[in-house]
Amino acid sequence: MADLIADSESLYTVRTGVWTDWSHGSVFGATLTLRRDDANLLIAFIALFVTIVGTRAWRICCFGLHQALSSPQPRDGLYHQLQATLRNASNVTSALVTLFQLSWAWSGLAQGWKRRLLPVLGFAVLFFTAFALASGFSSRIAANSEALISSPHCGWLDYSLNTNSSDLQSIFIPYTYRDVFTSANYAQQCYASNSTGVLTCSTFVKKRFSARALQVNGSILTNISTFEPTAALHRKDANIYIFFLSANRIIFSAPTTDDWYSATTLQGYIQHASVVGKEAVYRQDEVASPLACTDQEQFCDTSLPADRQCTPLTSSNDAWTQAGAMLDGGDTASANRFDWFKSTVLNKPSPYGIVQNLGTAALLSRSSLGVGIQRPLPTNQWQLDVTHWFETSLASIQGLFLDTATGPSDSRMLQWVHSPANAEERTMCHSQKILSTAYISFSLFGLCLILVLGTLIIIASAVLEPVAGYVQKRRGWKDYARLEWCTNETLQLQRLAHEELGVGTWSHALDAVPRTAKGEVLAVLDWEGGREHPRLLDPREAAVVTVVEEESKTPAFNEEERRGSEEGSRRDDEVSVSSVESPRV
Repeated sequence: MADLIADSESLYTVRTGVWTDWSHGSVFGATLTLRRDDANLLIAFIALFVTIVGTRAWRICCFGLHQALSSPQPRDGLYHQLQATLRNASNVTSALVTLFQLSWAWSGLAQGWKRRLLPVLGFAVLFFTAFALASGFSSRIAANSEALISSPHCGWLDYSLNTNSSDLQSIFIPYTYRDVFTSANYAQQCYASNSTGVLTCSTFVKKRFSARALQVNGSILTNISTFEPTAALHRKDANIYIFFLSANRIIFSAPTTDDWYSATTLQGYIQHASVVGKEAVYRQDEVASPLACTDQEQFCDTSLPADRQCTPLTSSNDAWTQAGAMLDGGDTASANRFDWFKSTVLNKPSPYGIVQNLGTAALLSRSSLGVGIQRPLPTNQWQLDVTHWFETSLASIQGLFLDTATGPSDSRMLQWVHSPANAEERTMCHSQKILSTAYISFSLFGLCLILVLGTLIIIASAVLEPVAGYVQKRRGWKDYARLEWCTNETLQLQRLAHEELGVGTWSHALDAVPRTAKGEVLAVLDWEGGREHPRLLDPREAAVVTVVEEESKTPAFNEEERRGSEEGSRRDDEVSVSSVESPRV
């Protein structure tokens, strides 16, 4: 726990693959953890898969709507365009665009266009919205960065494993002192009600314990004291601590009525440089102001009957004793888990240890102290300080469980690590979660649900048309709807247009791709006849038009050629006549 607010990516070894988060149960808690790079690939695949599923689901809906609206009776243009749209819209987005265009084009022209078109348009909007939300919620399967720690150095710290005084003083105790400072920093940044802790509170799955959380007090080493409180202070059911606050030479810039910081005695006046007027300052009313605190603990086991689930509130030693007695006669597994828990939290510093280690840094009032002058304090400052100690204690508990699961960050501390000795302790050892920016965890239940449902939708969309067509053809049910679905396809509509002109020898009229005989040419657009209203033109007519156009482009040349031909013909005639009338002797 040497640095609770350090980047978890570089500190902890995390288990990748499948594991169970038992806080959500065996089914919903099934989790898949991947490195961020691999997870990004999976997220991209899921996004693509959901898009494909949405497209296929829309095709299923289009098939149902097309079949429901199909009618063998002669209908108007809106009907046929709507049916063609349902048949050929590959996705809901393109369908929405076309449906809006139909609404605009046929409003006021087609009879009952609102009744016929708006329900389909509304359904498309709802489908688009529902699938957009589903796509958004699908990302929740990767909505957390919780990861399961897997460390070969798991174990709690046991100073009795090496009692060498030099090692304890130079390695063990300084390490635990650093933990106290780290816990205090974490508590100040992550437990404060006005703290966001966006970056510094990103290690623990639970940012903080609630105010009702269990507090267990103890010290790192055996603490023996001869202090005996007076009868007024003595309590058998609590730990008692007395703290004394001495201001030394610190003066207060305003009267302080806080019970512990009380400073209402006028000390004198001071004047700041470049400031007009003098400022009254005050000194602490008592040389050493006392603050007595009691600390009680309680253990609960929810697996026991309700009347004996919890021990009474009492001192730490009595609480541990009663907790052990509560488990007497129970199963060995529960006792082993309790021993692991006890061994872990016993290393947590007590309120006395926190103040002893932090010194004046344990006082939040230091944030408004400068150059020997204490700025105004609230009347409940002592409560804020004690709350901070308590929060430091809670942060220390969080850190101890993390430190136990990962092992100490300082390799020199490994000599004091007490490894798990039984199956229950090993299970506890590998049951610690953290938040890690280097990994992404997926809900395996959600992932499987998306993949299974999506695959079923894709398969259903692939077999729906042929199966429905087979059933309709075999039973003669909605035979016209079956034929209309086939012929409303884009390539079949193209076939109908060309075949109506008598162009092409067509086959496969109900298949996905109709075909002509080899080498046949089809109709072309008569774009010269009407650029604003093009139509298909028979290729034979198109050839005649082409010849006419070629001739009309060279009228002068054709006339000159004709005249030359006529003159040549006359010369030939004259030569022929002369030869006949004047033969040579």
